[in-house]
Amino acid sequence: GSVKIIDYQLCQGCTDLEKVTFSEGNEFIKWGAFEDCYKLKEIVVPATVKKIEGRAFAFLDKLNEFKAGAGHQ
Repeated sequence: GSVKIIDYQLCQGCTDLEKVTFSEGNEFIKWGAFEDCYKLKEIVVPATVKKIEGRAFAFLDKLNEFKAGAGHQ
């Protein structure tokens, strides 16, 4: 099966990430998972994600595209 939970501070401070595309089946992105990934430009979240905790995507200076699946705003 797929990973359902993206864990607390999983990639916090990663310096080489430019794009993150979550798989269908991911349901929960925990606090600070991608915080301070300063090169991150694009995030794609499927409709299966039901909860994103605070600061999961904080301090992303270069982020210019956030795509959310149907049912998200």
